[in-house]
Amino acid sequence: FFDEARYSLGDRESVAALSEHLASRAAKVEDRTLVVMADRRVQGGEIARLASVARTGGIKRLLLASKQRGDADE
Repeated sequence: FFDEARYSLGDRESVAALSEHLASRAAKVEDRTLVVMADRRVQGGEIARLASVARTGGIKRLLLASKQRGDADE
């Protein structure tokens, strides 16, 4: 999800839409950092794919965040 919209990295049209959405947001801010919240079920390859899409969309830095065990939302 990004800005309440769901995207699939396995779908070319969805990836293109995400890249456009990121580019639109990146153009409006000076700090072009994307914070990604993921849990351990997300494979490293998916994070790498997302990083590539983010760079295409104008993102300069990607931060990966995760919840610790015991967090209420887990």
